[in-house]
Amino acid sequence: MSDMIFFQLGEYSMTGEQLADWYFSLPLFGQVLIVLSIMAILALIFALIFYIILGLGYVVYYLLKGLYYLLKEVGHLLLRLSKGIYRMIFDQGAHQPDHPHQQKIQSPTEVHSTLIKKQKIDSQIKFCNECGAKFTLKMKEFLNSRGRVYCEYCGKGFEIQKTEMVA
Repeated sequence: MSDMIFFQLGEYSMTGEQLADWYFSLPLFGQVLIVLSIMAILALIFALIFYIILGLGYVVYYLLKGLYYLLKEVGHLLLRLSKGIYRMIFDQGAHQPDHPHQQKIQSPTEVHSTLIKKQKIDSQIKFCNECGAKFTLKMKEFLNSRGRVYCEYCGKGFEIQKTEMVA
């Protein structure tokens, strides 16, 4: 059994007995370095295999997660589409919101005006009652000259109410 080739590289070959003789002929420091090198190489191989498997696991996990969210949104889309078709056919177009938090969106042309009196406008009106922003001097001038002004921050309209006193 000592004739069994343990290592072969091209024309050079080494049997197990020759390898053992070579290893034990090294000084103790060399033997320790070879054992530590083999252990380090094995540890690196195991770490590499571990991280390759871990990376593949992450790839599979996120692919399945993405597929789940995609199918979920497609299902919601089909549900909303079928509800819309059902309402169009059976409810003659009457639309009820799906969720209680859905509200009708106001068109940008609609303006909710707050009527204020012209009397003592500089001392009475100082803040927007929608967003709480302070009226600027420019806003007060527009209100006095044109009778209408919009808040610079939230866009709420203000209009002067003309009151007639009957005596």
